Amino acid sequence: MVEEVFKRDLQMDGVYNSEHLCFVLSQFDREFGLRHHLDTNKEVRKAAEPIFVRGREVQQKLTERETRLQQVRESRERHCSLIEELESRIRELQAETHGKKRKRIDEPTLMDLMLLEDRLNDLKITTGAEAEEEIKLVRGVKHLEIAHHFNISELRLACNNDRKQKSIARVRQDFEQTQQQMGLVSTTPLQVFCTSAETFLKYENPNLKIRKQGFPSRQDTEIPQLRDCFNKFTFAGRDQRAQEILERFEQLVSSMKPWIGDQRGDLKISAGQRERWEPLFEVEIEQLSQVCP
Repeated sequence: MVEEVFKRDLQMDGVYNSEHLCFVLSQFDREFGLRHHLDTNKEVRKAAEPIFVRGREVQQKLTERETRLQQVRESRERHCSLIEELESRIRELQAETHGKKRKRIDEPTLMDLMLLEDRLNDLKITTGAEAEEEIKLVRGVKHLEIAHHFNISELRLACNNDRKQKSIARVRQDFEQTQQQMGLVSTTPLQVFCTSAETFLKYENPNLKIRKQGFPSRQDTEIPQLRDCFNKFTFAGRDQRAQEILERFEQLVSSMKPWIGDQRGDLKISAGQRERWEPLFEVEIEQLSQVCP
């Protein structure tokens, strides 16, 4: 899996071992066929059966709520149309009654008006109840949609873990085969990281509300673990290199102090050059002396 030329370079350098190497599988958050993976990996599907059961329950409730929500909305729309018609008819009857003297209003008109007003009040009460039910149903549908999202996320997480285990096994197998060819034996398993950098960067946003399915937390991107591994690999080297730099500074300071203090410097540089450069060197030497006393 590792390019042969690069692998031979590592072997020649004597660092083809788990103490000096780690393997990174990048872009592990790319989309993959969830259904296909479950169909071709029966053991994963069997282990995820409780997730499927919860998912079917959520999906059934979601379907029922969405169906009821559609019914309530259609009913409320019909009732709102009826309310508009009744209010229009009531206004017409009221106009007729106001156009006549009180004693000349016939009883059928008054009865119709009273019945229409009673019907209108009943419809308004019904429509108000339907509006409240619609609000509750919308809230319930949103909660169920979130539950459905997390249910799919659980399935993707299970598949991701399976993909990681198999990928890690293949990488370690290739690594160990090469070590056997070299006559070496691994003392510790090779560290393999299945990273998802793009998802990790998204999770750095504190305002992110919906997490990517299959990655419940930043730890699942394995970027923090990879960072810890790199720190472990480089801590010792950093200290050694810093010590070497300090030693070189000390040598530089020691070698330059006699040269600058040499009164016969005119034999090395001209008086004009010395006059121009000597103050600068003295400032730099003073600063180095503070770092390397």
